[in-house]
Amino acid sequence: MGGGSMDYAYTRINAAIEEFDKSIINGGNHPLLRRRLAVHLAACSETLRAIEWADSCDTDAENWLPAAEAVLGDAPEPRTPRTPKATATARELAALGLADCAATIATTRPPTSWPLLSRDGYVGTLEASDNRIVIRFEAGDKFDPGQPAARPTEAGDWEVVVGDTCVARPTTREEAEALCAETAVRAHTDPAAYWHDSIYNRETGGRAVEIEIGAPPRR
Repeated sequence: MGGGSMDYAYTRINAAIEEFDKSIINGGNHPLLRRRLAVHLAACSETLRAIEWADSCDTDAENWLPAAEAVLGDAPEPRTPRTPKATATARELAALGLADCAATIATTRPPTSWPLLSRDGYVGTLEASDNRIVIRFEAGDKFDPGQPAARPTEAGDWEVVVGDTCVARPTTREEAEALCAETAVRAHTDPAAYWHDSIYNRETGGRAVEIEIGAPPRR
């Protein structure tokens, strides 16, 4: 077996991915977010494996670069806001559960917009421009994740899907139908579990909400 320079760190990531898969099958919350994270971790695992093999002299010293570039994609170089106002803005966004948006705003040219979902399932947007950030929810616009469905897979088991998202993979039709009923209830009471983008950690109660804070200045 090659590698060893990093004590096979990538294998521990692979073990974490397997645990994600199990948690999705067993009904863990936010299944789509878990699945997205598992895909990202798999790419990171491949990059770590390539680095480990290169650093152990089992492959060419630069063989790991394509894997790393695939993980990073078009991500810009990290830039940390340096002014007190920028730091305060990032802190405000983090307090709202939007730290990822704060990091992106610091490195993205305006105007920029993200879809949001309140914790109680209402749809909104975050819009960033040169001099401000506005978080806005219209009244009564609640997210509908869709009706759950059970369907057989090519592997011979079943899957429960909401839209295009597999949220569970039971072994029998009876289990799938029971999970469909449970998922239908959950989709009504906890729609954020099936949201594919940012989740805003405050409740709106279906009321119109508008919050404005200062945007980080850009260099």
